[in-house]
Amino acid sequence: LWPRSFGFAAGGALAVLGIGLFLWALPKFAKAGTSVVPYEPTTAIIESGPYALSRNPIYLAMALLYIGISFMAATVWPLLLLPFVLLVVQWGVIDREERYLERKFGNEYLSYKSRVRRWLQALVRGEPAELVGELGGTRAGKRGQAMDRRRRHTRTSLSGSETPDTR
Repeated sequence: LWPRSFGFAAGGALAVLGIGLFLWALPKFAKAGTSVVPYEPTTAIIESGPYALSRNPIYLAMALLYIGISFMAATVWPLLLLPFVLLVVQWGVIDREERYLERKFGNEYLSYKSRVRRWLQALVRGEPAELVGELGGTRAGKRGQAMDRRRRHTRTSLSGSETPDTR
């Protein structure tokens, strides 16, 4: 399907990225004093580190690892199944978790949800100040405030087009 060297290089990079994202996200639970186990009560909303880029960095890490292993195995059928796997995760796990978090934390979670995308924050806009703010720094000045106001009312897709925010 593709050259073995490409599969190992691309797949290995994606797998390492997935593992790295997982290892970056996991300690945030201990630091926040909440459990990573999905069926145990959540005691805090984590908003720093990878959670500033994705509301679900661990699921994203698992997807990256899945794609990486598929590339390294030089097989396409797992990639064809991936959209269905992601739909099951979305409908069967993420939607349920988000309803729980909305009930438990109310406006605090809704505010976080309005700032951070479900799977991956659009980083292609090229606004480093915005990214620094999301990773735990602060947005300073009028430019940061304007970005905050714009973000509350629009969503930017990975292609760069803006649409009204209906989340």
